[in-house]
Amino acid sequence: MVGGADLPADSLTGAYTRQLFHWNNSRGSIGYILELDTVADFSSPYKRTFNKTTAFDNTDNYFYYAVNDMRYGTRYYWRVRARNNADTSDWSDTRTLLTTDKVYFTTLSPSDSLTGAYTRQYFYWRNSRGSIGYILELDTVADFSSPHKRTFNKTTAADNTDDAFYYAVNDMRYGTRYYWRVRARNGVDTSGWSDTRTLLTTDKVFFTTLSPSDSLTGAYTRQYFYWRNSRGSIGYILELDTLADFSSPHKRSFNKTTAADNTDDAFYYAVNDMRYGTRYYWRVRARNGVDTSGWSDTRTLTTTYRAFLNSPADNSTGWSVSGLYLYWNNSRGSTKYIMQVDTHLQFIAATDTEQNHYCR
Repeated sequence: MVGGADLPADSLTGAYTRQLFHWNNSRGSIGYILELDTVADFSSPYKRTFNKTTAFDNTDNYFYYAVNDMRYGTRYYWRVRARNNADTSDWSDTRTLLTTDKVYFTTLSPSDSLTGAYTRQYFYWRNSRGSIGYILELDTVADFSSPHKRTFNKTTAADNTDDAFYYAVNDMRYGTRYYWRVRARNGVDTSGWSDTRTLLTTDKVFFTTLSPSDSLTGAYTRQYFYWRNSRGSIGYILELDTLADFSSPHKRSFNKTTAADNTDDAFYYAVNDMRYGTRYYWRVRARNGVDTSGWSDTRTLTTTYRAFLNSPADNSTGWSVSGLYLYWNNSRGSTKYIMQVDTHLQFIAATDTEQNHYCR
């Protein structure tokens, strides 16, 4: 009779549907017969028989046979016998194992009941070894019966040894609670569903710590407007207006496009030609292939209403009449400057001998 080895342990539960069945080598044998069945007397239609051959003079301590495509959630019985050219041994003792009927989650993302989730997510689960594929379901109702249910397939090889798998999903809806679950399949069976997890996607765009800061004053008329990337989005809409309800004739809208699988931390949009000395309100929303988010919070800024002189210093004296350079700070976003030089504070020449210099 063939003796048992260590794996799989007798009465194992939660076993993968791919197993390496080990037994001790009965030296002098030229082959082994492994039987696997769902009933203890090995009489069911599901009985499977496998042959392992070897040389009679081999010196191995044990042998194993890899079996794929066992059924999920099923109790199996297994035994081994040896053979040589003249005889066949009795069967080994019978061992049992119970295969797992469900897929389990990893400690990776997304965590259960996650809130503020991006509309692009990597859904992770543990590999149920022996499976050749997985089915991921995603829906907006807990019984997975809505018109928004989506089904995704992940394929693999039955003999893979990965610890986990994931599937990347784009185009989830903003501000929506999702339920998700996974099941495994192999060549003969499909497992039950995993436990169900939930997540709630974000419905708004958030700002970065970059510029412009909220309530900024003295802002240039050219600004880089920054916001956080809401991953999974393929574009953003920036609105800029002089009224808080974004209803004035001066409202401007700008579009920023990107790829759904980008990994940037933030985006910006450069706006030129803002009005001088004007309070502006601005906000951003995201969009993907199926939805548009709500608006971000609204921020404000007030643009500078004048240019600032630099050199010569005010009321300074002793400058040469010829070759005098007049400097002022650049008001970024401006495309032209108008300079006036006069002998009157009001910049109005009183006589023909007095001059008002007007330069562009």
